[in-house]
Amino acid sequence: MLKSLLANFSVTESGGSYQGTDDDGAKTIEENPFTPLLQGERIDLSVKECYCPGEHPHLAADDKNWVKGVLIITSYRLLFVDGRDRTTLLFEVPLLKLKCVTKTGAAANDKLFTYLLHLNFRDSCFIKLAFNPLDGSRRKVYEYLTLIIESSPTDTRNKMFCFAQNKKTTLGRWFDPEQDFLRQGATSTGGGWRMSTVNENFKMCGTYPEKLCVPSTLTDSDVENCSKFRMKNRAPVLSYYHKRTRAAMTRSSQPLTGLLGKRDAADEKLVASLSSNKNRIEIIDLRPRCNAEAQKLQGGGYEDETAYDTTVTFANIDNIHVIREVYKKMETLSISPKISRWLAMVDDTQCFTYLALLMDSANNCAKRLGEGVNLLLHCSDGWDRTAQVVSLTQLLIDPHCRTIQGFSRLVEREWVHAGHKFKTRSGFGASSSHDASPIFLQFLDCTYQLLNQFPTSFEFSHDLLLLLADSVSSGRFGTFICDNSKEIRDSNILPNTPSVWDYVQDNPSEHRNVWYEKTDVTLEPDTRPHALFIWKEYFFRYSGGKAVPPDKRKLNSNAKWEGVARELAGVLKRVQNELWTARRRLWKAYGEQEPAGEGRVGSLTAMSPLAGLVCEDAEEGSSPGRDDCAGLAGLQREYEMEIKRLHREKALMAKEINRLRRSRPAPDDDTSTVSSENNHDDNQASSVLADDPEDLTEDFDNFDNFWLTADSPPNASFGSTHSHIHMGYRDFSEAYPVPPSPSVPS
Repeated sequence: MLKSLLANFSVTESGGSYQGTDDDGAKTIEENPFTPLLQGERIDLSVKECYCPGEHPHLAADDKNWVKGVLIITSYRLLFVDGRDRTTLLFEVPLLKLKCVTKTGAAANDKLFTYLLHLNFRDSCFIKLAFNPLDGSRRKVYEYLTLIIESSPTDTRNKMFCFAQNKKTTLGRWFDPEQDFLRQGATSTGGGWRMSTVNENFKMCGTYPEKLCVPSTLTDSDVENCSKFRMKNRAPVLSYYHKRTRAAMTRSSQPLTGLLGKRDAADEKLVASLSSNKNRIEIIDLRPRCNAEAQKLQGGGYEDETAYDTTVTFANIDNIHVIREVYKKMETLSISPKISRWLAMVDDTQCFTYLALLMDSANNCAKRLGEGVNLLLHCSDGWDRTAQVVSLTQLLIDPHCRTIQGFSRLVEREWVHAGHKFKTRSGFGASSSHDASPIFLQFLDCTYQLLNQFPTSFEFSHDLLLLLADSVSSGRFGTFICDNSKEIRDSNILPNTPSVWDYVQDNPSEHRNVWYEKTDVTLEPDTRPHALFIWKEYFFRYSGGKAVPPDKRKLNSNAKWEGVARELAGVLKRVQNELWTARRRLWKAYGEQEPAGEGRVGSLTAMSPLAGLVCEDAEEGSSPGRDDCAGLAGLQREYEMEIKRLHREKALMAKEINRLRRSRPAPDDDTSTVSSENNHDDNQASSVLADDPEDLTEDFDNFDNFWLTADSPPNASFGSTHSHIHMGYRDFSEAYPVPPSPSVPS
């Protein structure tokens, strides 16, 4: 069917531009009007006359907002190009995100904007398109999109765009558990853990990676025997080792106790050996207790406290079906026009309730590890709630996981290769919707809350989270299209698809947080209602206008602040050039000899107040007269006013920086230090219009320390800009107090 459809609506490539023909042989696209296609991308279908609701593609209410343009369907995405200039992209959405397409209006109705297609996507995007009822284009688009939606999961994966790019992923770059556990200190001398090949060729467990970190006191046979008493053979293995307290956080699936409360000596032995520091072991069952009891009917259950000589705590986190309904309500909320009931709808989603549960569980785990308590975490199968909590715990306690490289390794280790069912949970294909659930999206939502509360503690920005959320269901990368490591190997994914982490590494400025400051402090998030926010960059990105992914947006945090720095540096350079010119002329007007050998701004403290850069228009040996000196005195007064204005601008900038600094976490738990710093910032902010530049020198010292530190991520253009500011403002404040007007010589 697909071949016959494309035969009726063919697209050919000619000289770098793309041309299509409809049934009458007319060209549908005369040139490529949008951003160049990605490697391996082709145009499959295009409609020259199509209409969408302008700046708000899915919210149009009348005919006035409709914009005529070109609808383009490629092998990867659906695009709409504004027909007025043939360059503006009004929306762009990957095809695999499409959930359903419906038709409204009949061809017999000749009213143009009633012959519609409604497109419903997986990420809260709803788009309405109008077609000409006379050219048959709506039928072709509807058939093409319906064919994509009705594809089976296997067919869907084979048609994913990531296979057409002729790129490959190197596994060792982003997934290296041996190096990760060695960095943590688990497998080093005296760590108490070792890397095991008990799961080589996935002979023990098909959802675990081939190399596992297990207690060094156990043999591979002990681990294999234990796995037989765990659901899906997922025996307890190491997730994180606390180097200071030597406490271990391990993960597994539920034990097979059943209704009769069966016991297993091998499993009890392995759980007892999980304590590498000889402290007690606590088991955290992430399910509600009633769910754990119900699992006994299917042969599952939970550990008996007496048999395992430990305590079992239930975290009361609901299953995938509850979370799926929560995020369905969030999708409805994102397009709801009922402002009067909006807050009630927010409360009805219970989204914040489940985010708080996850973050509270992670916070509790981080505290227990810091106290030296060993933890074993599991839910039912150990690849949904368990992955969420162990990952969030490491974000709170391990600064390396808050870097871009550390976060990528965390996701690969605890999600991709630990058995999270990305393909199944994403709902690819029509037959897998029952097990679909946005578990990974919820984890990213929790990470978003952490970024909001600790804006300087993460090297990556919100844009990276948005990219990962899109990548799960877009099919552009091969990172998230399989359910486990065995499927990745058997499907030959790595040699044939690109990795999202390679893309992040190749585009660092798009995903870096310019406010990042490395810190070893364990984060303690606030989970009270007022501290949590809706992830508007994800849920409401289409409500405000163009449905364009984050890598196409013009505004981002890096560009914004680099622009501010660049503009500030330009002002400094201009004023310093003017001041240098005035200095040279004033020295000559007074008939005094100019000090030599002072060419840098930072060494001008002992010189004339009006010092700066080299003067290009001063003539050597000239001697200005009385009128010239009077003019120079007036010129100096103008510079005097300019200096005051510049200091005021600096103070305003310092006030903004101080406001941002107050959002940073304190370096330690000493509340008196935090209070002192806040009071100091308030005093600085209160002197915004001070005329004395010496009062503002410390402001910009703080600005220098806050703007970019030695531990900040490298950025060539931003570093260059900062060097101008450092040389200009701080030294300028110290070297150039506002001078008195000179007396004119007689």
